[in-house]
Amino acid sequence: MTDTDLPSFDRDFAGEATLEFGDADFMILKPGAYVKCAVTGEKITLNNLRYWSAELQEAYLDANAATQRWREVYQGPGAAKQHPRPCRPGPLLPRRRSSRGRSRRGRSR
Repeated sequence: MTDTDLPSFDRDFAGEATLEFGDADFMILKPGAYVKCAVTGEKITLNNLRYWSAELQEAYLDANAATQRWREVYQGPGAAKQHPRPCRPGPLLPRRRSSRGRSRRGRSR
């Protein structure tokens, strides 16, 4: 069966789709049955698409491919980008109030 033999609805959803990736979802700009993984080049059906980058507008086959791409972009040699949320040193626990001049459990110093 070729694309011309398919009903028009099925024909619209054959081939590669064009998507706009958001943080939690994606919007179909051009209908299609699949997108290609940016790392492996394998086809991913839209029903199975679980991993993508809204920043890079790329789809990934699985978590390993997404992690590999993240490392290439943010940690690789000559990485052009910095991680969008850099880690900042800070206290691990909240500061305790100073007990100077105060009594502890009803006892004075």
